[in-house]
Amino acid sequence: MIPIPTSLLDLATYGLKSGSAEVVGALFTVTSTPHHREAFVFSLPTLAIEIADECSGIRSSIALILTTLLVADQFLKTTTWRLALVAAALPFAILKNGIRIATLTLLSPHVDPSFLTGQPAS
Repeated sequence: MIPIPTSLLDLATYGLKSGSAEVVGALFTVTSTPHHREAFVFSLPTLAIEIADECSGIRSSIALILTTLLVADQFLKTTTWRLALVAAALPFAILKNGIRIATLTLLSPHVDPSFLTGQPAS
């Protein structure tokens, strides 16, 4: 196993953050959640969130892509179909991450603020 070069990992992280921010913005619009967006920062009436590098979903996306590569190798015959399956996994990684971020953000003010911090409320 060779570590992923930092420049490639940074590029992938930025792409996932950008895609996730678009999904979060769309979900806030669909749910009629008032928000203002500046790059990766969303300001809502009661809180502001930033989609940080740690929230990009890079680790789970790598796991999804590796699993997709294994499935493609085992079950698909042609390289074209294998590439198509891997390419189809990328939008799902972005969509999944955007849904996660929007859900946690919307749950935080209504249920428990620790959804965003991971620390139990005292």
